Amino acid sequence: TVAGLVVALRTINTRNGRMAILTLDDRTARSDVVVYADLFRENREILARDRVLVIEGEAMADDYTRRGHKQRYWAQPDGPIG
Repeated sequence: TVAGLVVALRTINTRNGRMAILTLDDRTARSDVVVYADLFRENREILARDRVLVIEGEAMADDYTRRGHKQRYWAQPDGPIG
């Protein structure tokens, strides 16, 4: 689980639909979050800059960024969505 402020949001059109890459800032580090097309469709109303999100899912690290496959999204102070 990771939480933070969305400081950047980029959407990409793919053959499976639109997907997004979010950058979250938790005041200690920044993490890139890939939101694939199916989850983007389900959660697009809460994916916005300057919004605090709590995201649960599988994280993967590489030498340049912290990216992961995410499964559940929350916008604070609401509960789980998706």
